Amino acid sequence: MFIIDTKKGRILAKFEWKKTPKDSIKSIKFSQDEKYCIRLIPQLNQKDVNSIEIYKDGNFTAPSFIIPAKF
Repeated sequence: MFIIDTKKGRILAKFEWKKTPKDSIKSIKFSQDEKYCIRLIPQLNQKDVNSIEIYKDGNFTAPSFIIPAKF
């Protein structure tokens, strides 16, 4: 999945999704003002848990916050 700056025509971020392609688009959401981007990181095996990365102000170099999911 690519996050593209349409004004400048450049790729801001590139994410790999290891689950089905149908679910990949559901794994990322933006706030209405696009200030925040929230990305679901799926579990890779039975021992892992899902987590959520939060990116702020279009900075995709590293997440501003990571929320580990614990069940």
